[in-house]
Amino acid sequence: MKVIGILGGIASGKSTVAGLFRQRGAVVADADQMGHEVLRDEATKREIREIFGSEVFQDNGEVDRRRLAAKVFGGDDLSHKRLAELEKITHPRIKTRLHALIRSTQSDPSGAPPALIMDAALLVKAGWSDICDNLVFIDTPYPERLKYAAQRGWSEAEFNAREAAQEKLEDKRVLSDYIIRNDGDLEQLDAQVEQYWRDCVLSPTT
Repeated sequence: MKVIGILGGIASGKSTVAGLFRQRGAVVADADQMGHEVLRDEATKREIREIFGSEVFQDNGEVDRRRLAAKVFGGDDLSHKRLAELEKITHPRIKTRLHALIRSTQSDPSGAPPALIMDAALLVKAGWSDICDNLVFIDTPYPERLKYAAQRGWSEAEFNAREAAQEKLEDKRVLSDYIIRNDGDLEQLDAQVEQYWRDCVLSPTT
């Protein structure tokens, strides 16, 4: 079983590509979803409350992700410091979940799938790329990514602040083993995923 990490900018279509791999039989590790699960963990919430206070919590005791994001994606030095503190809390817990999913998938009694896809925005920054056998970069033009981000309800300022908190796109591109261009329609994107699947996942020589 190959472990394949998906790289790309914010709103580049990483989850869409992961879904296309899933259609071909891959298991997808959604680190964003794991991050949401981590934020519901009582130990995590205690640490977040100690650092950020009660203002980033809802009345029901759950973390208000919108308020927390406003604290860590401000673009200034204090925000950068807060983001680093938050990542120290969440990243190790997410990595534990990733490793657990990989182990359980590999040991599945019905047989391991051809690939496990890691859909994680901070794959390189968090050090999770070391888990991967291959890294695939999703190359999507900035205007398209901005449009997709707007569909999530993000302003351009929010988009740029979050982008600035990640590695530079060119650094991700250089680290990648394969590039998929997301500048056409879904059919074109699917054709590239199929090509990679045949050449790099199913081929016995890779």
